[in-house]
Amino acid sequence: MPTLACYQTASFNTTTCVWDVTGSQPAMPTLACYETASFNTTTCVWDVTGSQPAMPTLACYQTASFNTTTCVWDVTGSQPAMPTLACYETATFNTTTCVWDVTGSQPAMPTLACYQTATFNTTTCVWDVTGTQPAMPTLACYETATFNTTTCVWDVTGTQPAMPTLACYQTASFNTTTCVWDVTGTQPAMPTLACYQTASFNTTTCVWDVTGTQPAMPTLACYQTASFNTTTCVWDVTGSQPAMPTLACYETATFNTTTCVWDVTGSQPAMPTLACYQTASFNTTTCVWDVTGSQPAMPTLACYETATFNTTTCVWDVTGAQPAMPTLACYETATFNTTTCVWDVTGSQPAMPTLACYETATFNTTTCVWDVTGSQPAMPTLACYETATFNTTTCVWDVTGSQPAMPTLACYQTASFNTTTCVWDVTGSQPAMPTLACYETATFNTTTCVWDVTGSQPAMPTLACYQTASFNSTTCAWDVTGSQPAMPTLACYQTASFNTTTCVWDVTGSQPAMPTLACYQTASFNTTTCAWDVTGTQPAMPTLACYQTASFNTTTCVWDVTGTQPAMPTLACYQTASFNTTTCVWDVTGTQPAMPTLACYQTASFNTTTCAWDVTGSQPAMPTLACYQTASFNTTTCVWDVTGTQPSMPTLACYQTASFNTTTCVWDVTGTQPAMPTLACYQTASFNTTTCAWDVTGTQPAMPTLACYQTASFNTTTCAWDVTGTPNPPVVTTTSACGSYFWSVNSTSYTATGTYTATVGCQNYILNLTIDPFPIVTASNASACSGASVTLVGSPAGGAFSVPNPYTGPSTTFTYTYTDVNGCTATSAPATITMTTTPPITITGVSNVGGNSVTVNWIDVPGLIWYEVRYRIVGDPTWTGGGTQAAPASGKNLVGLQAASDYEIEVRGFCAVNAPGPWSSTFTFQTGQSCPPPSTLFTTNVTKNTATLNWTSVPNVNYYQTRYRAETSPGSGIWGPWQNGTASAGATTKT
Repeated sequence: MPTLACYQTASFNTTTCVWDVTGSQPAMPTLACYETASFNTTTCVWDVTGSQPAMPTLACYQTASFNTTTCVWDVTGSQPAMPTLACYETATFNTTTCVWDVTGSQPAMPTLACYQTATFNTTTCVWDVTGTQPAMPTLACYETATFNTTTCVWDVTGTQPAMPTLACYQTASFNTTTCVWDVTGTQPAMPTLACYQTASFNTTTCVWDVTGTQPAMPTLACYQTASFNTTTCVWDVTGSQPAMPTLACYETATFNTTTCVWDVTGSQPAMPTLACYQTASFNTTTCVWDVTGSQPAMPTLACYETATFNTTTCVWDVTGAQPAMPTLACYETATFNTTTCVWDVTGSQPAMPTLACYETATFNTTTCVWDVTGSQPAMPTLACYETATFNTTTCVWDVTGSQPAMPTLACYQTASFNTTTCVWDVTGSQPAMPTLACYETATFNTTTCVWDVTGSQPAMPTLACYQTASFNSTTCAWDVTGSQPAMPTLACYQTASFNTTTCVWDVTGSQPAMPTLACYQTASFNTTTCAWDVTGTQPAMPTLACYQTASFNTTTCVWDVTGTQPAMPTLACYQTASFNTTTCVWDVTGTQPAMPTLACYQTASFNTTTCAWDVTGSQPAMPTLACYQTASFNTTTCVWDVTGTQPSMPTLACYQTASFNTTTCVWDVTGTQPAMPTLACYQTASFNTTTCAWDVTGTQPAMPTLACYQTASFNTTTCAWDVTGTPNPPVVTTTSACGSYFWSVNSTSYTATGTYTATVGCQNYILNLTIDPFPIVTASNASACSGASVTLVGSPAGGAFSVPNPYTGPSTTFTYTYTDVNGCTATSAPATITMTTTPPITITGVSNVGGNSVTVNWIDVPGLIWYEVRYRIVGDPTWTGGGTQAAPASGKNLVGLQAASDYEIEVRGFCAVNAPGPWSSTFTFQTGQSCPPPSTLFTTNVTKNTATLNWTSVPNVNYYQTRYRAETSPGSGIWGPWQNGTASAGATTKT
């Protein structure tokens, strides 16, 4: 690959088998006048060096713009001329603000008599007081005059007698000698009429109206003439058009209505110039020259050659060499065009810029730009009411403006033109408003110069059933008295609503039903908790016999005792039984009587019926022997001695008996242990071999301690006490209060929102509490002129004042009470009403702050007739008068301020002429930056009805204002009115 310059790329061409190198060094950039450029083969860009020289230090009134032609800073601007000063002013040029600081203020105007006016004399610098009581005016014969010391003019009464009705040709002049109207004049004679006219006397214009016009002369051909015939009263027309002449083939004829002849045009065309190879003959049919013969063909030429047919030799002469590059103007470039075989020169002298009328432009062939010279002439010194606009047509300042016309004056005012403020100073004050009934309003009638009083007492308001109304001439409202009857004392379960028909409280709600009670309970209604208090406890379980159990009978409200004493056992005749309450069984006592002594042969058996031994027998036969015996009769014993012994009776359980079984020869033991008695769940039993009864042990567990709402019954299945009963649902109270709340349940005061609980007896209580803050209530101090009515202001709106509002009366204090949407009521700290002949003014701030203007705002004070404003730059010892503003305004615009300056401002009010109040506290503000004018104005897209105005953007503007006007006719220099428009802050065009 070949070595490439930084701006080149190479691709291998498989057709030519060589590297195709493309790319060209970038064009040198356009350089500022102070810059040079060198091509950097490393970065492949042009390195531009050089910087704009620093802007020189400028005087405050100078501006500098960098001149890209000369490459230096052009410094323009001159110290502004010292302004024209009033006689009382001095001026010092301030090199910081770059304006003349003017100090000094006009002395106050002296107190004037009613017929006097004062004009400040700018020569002597004092007020010239002029005016004497005006002389009685010259009176017409019907007038009389009285001097009015209030209006300071002569009141002339009497009217001129009405002018009599006149005929149109009559005039009337009032004769001041006879004091009557003298009527003169006669109807004019009818004029001589033309044949086509008629005349009628017009009693409106008082002249003869002649109607009818001579008929217009008819349009005449050039060969015609017309004369008006006063006999027939019509135009007589004579004459006829001449005949058209004979024409040659190449001629045409047109009747000329101006010369009234036929204009013949056309001539035989000249024989054309013939090439050397041509011949020509005139064709009278076609009226053209017929040319025959053709030029030999032009030979093939080089691009820079030209061929000229030589009409002498009748051959082509070929001449020319490639032309030399032409001398170029500074703005031109040349390229040789092998097609046209000429140098193509491109570039054109830049158009001369649009010049202001005072500018001239010369094209600089060195810098190749137009050098514009000339500056706008300085604006002339203007009168205060004049403005100057630079006229770009005449190139002079057009000064416009005239002293403003004296303003229309109220009937009580006079005016003098103030050359300082450039406004008419109007003096005189409106007569005081008459004392009005509270419902009356007064409008000053500028025709009669008196107050017109209107208004009627307002209709009585609609009253509630408990109210009466009387008209209060102080508050100018109906005082409604009577208050809703107090809500009756309600039972805790009752609510009350006021019935506006019956004018009484309708009480609704009924005592809740008594709850279902246990048989041992009683209930009393608690008017504090609004619930039933249930008292009474279940009677204690009675003492039970060992064989008894008890369950509480909720029907009879007593304990039902069940269980019976076991039946006394069957007793032997010799036995007795007693019931043992410990073992809960019968204790049997008593023994069988001893067997009696028997004869030897006798036997005895115990008779359970007689409970004695029955002795029977004779010597017994040999007894049947038991199986184990042998017998021999013992006479001693009288019994058979039976030998052999019965086996010993076995040891018997207490419940057993044994009988010897002679068959088996053993003891038959009978009897079974008594069944274990039925045990309570808590009992156990062990068999007592002594008493031969079951010993039962264990006692019912004690009843547990119960909550107040519980009852217990012993469950013989689970052998535990079943405790029943649930706590009463809590009593929930949801309420709100202002600031704090006292809860009577637990006698506690709360100051914070929250949920609180308490338990009293067997009842839980829940309090859902919202503590609403008291509203922040304020009342504003107010001031007014003595005798005026002042509207009081409290916040928030909608409350009540402790004094009437609006208020008329002496200085006092008042409070403002407000109840918010939560029902919370608060009262403001006392505020002051100052009724004085010199009330102070409170400045609230400034608005519409611009570079040279501002609006000061204050709180309007009732009763004032006007306000006066003064201002000064902070640090300036002298105040500047800002003029006056008629009440009830609350603001005034000030103009002519210095941009970006700190100002202080004060306002005072006047309750009466020459009775100013104190100056307000000083309010300080800063004016905005001055707004420079847009530059580089030019138009584009100009059509028959539209055009686009273009300009260079100005930083930090809020919006642009445009205006244009039309010249009434081109070159007249007379212009129509300005047409205004606006464009947004970011705009640079307006169509």
